[in-house]
Amino acid sequence: MENILKSSTFPIEIDRANVLNDEDARIFVSQDNDVALSDVNRVLRTINALPRRSNPGAVSAPVMTGCFSIFDLNKPMYHCVFLHKLESNTVTTSDTDNVVVFSEHDYAPERTKSLQLATPRYYRSQEALKPGIGDPKDGTLTKDGSYWLSSTIGGSVHARLTFSSNSEPWVYCASHYRSDEELRNLIREFGSKYEYSVATKIIDPDAFALWLGVDFTLGFDKTADVSLSLQEELVYRTSRCAVSSWTESRPIDTVVHVYYGPVIYADISGRVDKQDHLFDPLAGPQTWFTKKTALSSQREYRFAVSTLGTPVRQKHYISVSPELRATTLTV
Repeated sequence: MENILKSSTFPIEIDRANVLNDEDARIFVSQDNDVALSDVNRVLRTINALPRRSNPGAVSAPVMTGCFSIFDLNKPMYHCVFLHKLESNTVTTSDTDNVVVFSEHDYAPERTKSLQLATPRYYRSQEALKPGIGDPKDGTLTKDGSYWLSSTIGGSVHARLTFSSNSEPWVYCASHYRSDEELRNLIREFGSKYEYSVATKIIDPDAFALWLGVDFTLGFDKTADVSLSLQEELVYRTSRCAVSSWTESRPIDTVVHVYYGPVIYADISGRVDKQDHLFDPLAGPQTWFTKKTALSSQREYRFAVSTLGTPVRQKHYISVSPELRATTLTV
């Protein structure tokens, strides 16, 4: 596995400080090599095999397509940003796909000072949101449990089982298209239904995902923005990292994952034919990127930012850096 972003510019120094640091911070972003990426994905394959011992149809964790480190040369602070570009067997996408964000004028990525991310729970629960933006099924999967319940209870049973993830990310929503006609259809839909007057193209979704992760990380406070379990606190405390300018190793400050790709539209996402099929511990990202077919005309493309802990607030705002802004262009 090779890093999805190829650039000779890494490591680079960025012209802003971590909000938890002082103004003299020297923040660098570096890219881990392909060997490190392959090592991580090798471990992931081992983890993926574990739930299949009882449930052969268990979902695999998405492969890692990019590894980046953020560190301060003056202060001992170290963060990891991992990219996961999602591939789909049911929706055909390619490098020629275009990604576009629809918004009101003042919230377009090219001009706004901050981007709003929100959890699937937010979109499920906010009744004031217009239908299609608010979605009571967001972040859930529906599976057919008829056979299992019929064989357990007896008789003919029609059953639909709904699943959601124990942990949720904050998501940023866009759309994808391949032709000018598809773009025009999207502009009409988002303009007429939601009064979104601006379409902003994401020039490079891979670079956008990276800088979204970096900007999120540098504005994130794990003591205030999430609630960590004892186990999650232990993960941070026992992690170790070292930078050549430090006198000793120390724990990793933040680990952030950015998942991104097209939403899958499906009313039924598999079957539960016996109790073992309920065991699917790595299916979280699948729930975040599955929506019902009634919304398929939106052709949604999502960026989901995930970290250890449970979000304290359902909405999260991140400052838009020059690097993130440079990956966008008003259509």
